[in-house]
Amino acid sequence: MKKIKKAFTLIELLVVISIIGILIGLLLPAVQKVRAAANRLKCQNNLKQIGMGCHNFHDTFMQFPAMFIGPNIMNDLTIPSTNVFYAILPYLELGAIVTNSNNRVLAPIARTTVVQVYRCPTETTTPDGIFDMNWAVGNYGANYQVFGNPDAGDILNNQDGKTKLTSISDGTSNTVLFAERFGKCGKSLLSTPLTPYGSLWAHGNDRCHYKPFFAYGNRAGTQGYSAQGDGPGSLWGPCLGKVGPSSKFQVAPYPYETNCDYALAQTAHTEGMQVSLADGSVRSLTANMSSSTWWMAVTPNTGDLLGRDWDN
Repeated sequence: MKKIKKAFTLIELLVVISIIGILIGLLLPAVQKVRAAANRLKCQNNLKQIGMGCHNFHDTFMQFPAMFIGPNIMNDLTIPSTNVFYAILPYLELGAIVTNSNNRVLAPIARTTVVQVYRCPTETTTPDGIFDMNWAVGNYGANYQVFGNPDAGDILNNQDGKTKLTSISDGTSNTVLFAERFGKCGKSLLSTPLTPYGSLWAHGNDRCHYKPFFAYGNRAGTQGYSAQGDGPGSLWGPCLGKVGPSSKFQVAPYPYETNCDYALAQTAHTEGMQVSLADGSVRSLTANMSSSTWWMAVTPNTGDLLGRDWDN
């Protein structure tokens, strides 16, 4: 009898263990969904803060910050320089970075600082926020059509668009200011070892493989610009922006080494791209949004009307 009781006790224990295993298996997807939803909300909140920081900058200077202003040589650290993400730091309670880097976005203290509000926890290509070259990545890109100077042509320029809210004639609720970006995205096929591309929040005025922007090209959407790239034969290879319908964002382009396009905006959220709009709001765009509607939302004053899929 004692042996039978022990046998039943062992069987009962195994049953309990099996039930616990099944429950854990059932709970794990739910836990993952909750974690993904929390990360998504964090990324949305970051976009909200970035958008509001941009608006506060506008309230002070009566225009949005420039995509980049400063010397065209990346290693020139003697002249003040700025970009859109650097310019709004004081309005994100991060002005100490600007003060300590002596108004130079390219200064080591700035370009190596991981800014948490520029990081989305869902995007994991750079878990510690540091790129291979010791630069800090950013998971948000600025719309070149708003912050840059698309009407200047395909030349190396200081990209000061001087955009004002009043000049966004297509409507502030219909115009994208910021979108999500991968920290690492694609790679050069010319260098040994292969050099990854990516999005560096404090990058300057060259090598668009690393600039935190998208929609780099003319306002008509017919020509992607290449002036901020190295020529053929360099380790980084030629660089070409994408505009028009071909500029539509990517959703979870994994593996990032081969499927991610540095010229586009990218999101790690499978539900769709999250963007900050010119009215200060944050919106989620579905993956099946048409490429033409996306481009209409990127251009601030071309007089076009958004498609019906904008409201989906």
